[in-house]
Amino acid sequence: MLGLAEAGYIPGAIYTLSTWYRKRELGTRVAIFFFGMFGGNALSPILASGILHLDGAQGLAGWQWIFLLEGCFTMAVGILLLLVLPGSPDEPRPLLTKGVIVFSERDQYILQERLIADDFEKRIGAQGMTIPWELVCKTLLHYKRWPSLLSTFCVFATWSPLTTYTPTIYVDLGFDRIATNALATVGASLALVVVFFFAWLSDRTNRRGYCVIMAQVCYLITLVIARQVQSSVGQWGRWGLWTAVNAFAVGYHPIHNTCGSISAPKRCIDISS
Repeated sequence: MLGLAEAGYIPGAIYTLSTWYRKRELGTRVAIFFFGMFGGNALSPILASGILHLDGAQGLAGWQWIFLLEGCFTMAVGILLLLVLPGSPDEPRPLLTKGVIVFSERDQYILQERLIADDFEKRIGAQGMTIPWELVCKTLLHYKRWPSLLSTFCVFATWSPLTTYTPTIYVDLGFDRIATNALATVGASLALVVVFFFAWLSDRTNRRGYCVIMAQVCYLITLVIARQVQSSVGQWGRWGLWTAVNAFAVGYHPIHNTCGSISAPKRCIDISS
């Protein structure tokens, strides 16, 4: 149920960003959006370590405290977005209030015109668009999407478990619990730099497909080096290798999402776009 509830968050957020920014601006904006996710990965080991000390308090286990505290925070942020998150350039006010930032008619006109000049298909306005099921099916079944989906599957299947269990891996390397949680933040923090670099490069060159492949190749090289070298280095050397794995694992992710967001089904995975 938790996975079902959160499944639409990233696609919805990236779609919302695509209604506010031009194509050549979107990559870095999506990367900044992912700073929240990757920054959370950097802080979560420390937070979890602290919350787990509540194990047994009020009759609740440590993992229950994690769900309770982090779940309450998530719900609070969700409610806050209803009050402050602008809708789209054609309807910029949030759902429940006038918003913190109030857009004048001239602001809306400038926003809409710069988007239309970049992509005429956005002339309808994000909140007035309809997406027929035929287009959904065409997008999913288009053969040029499948190499992209396959690469995502292969890369995600490796970096997700490796980064998720990084604290456990560090414990196995001989670090104590406090040191493990502190050291686990280093790779996730470096990932922010890697993610932003590849996103900036994709916007700068407009070669998003090549940038995705470049980021994935860098991650592959890091994995191969870690696999070949880890048996011949000491504790800190292995930590360095795993830190590099964490840093390069997600470099492709924001660009990949950007590519799918700004491209029509017939040209979505054209490698030169």
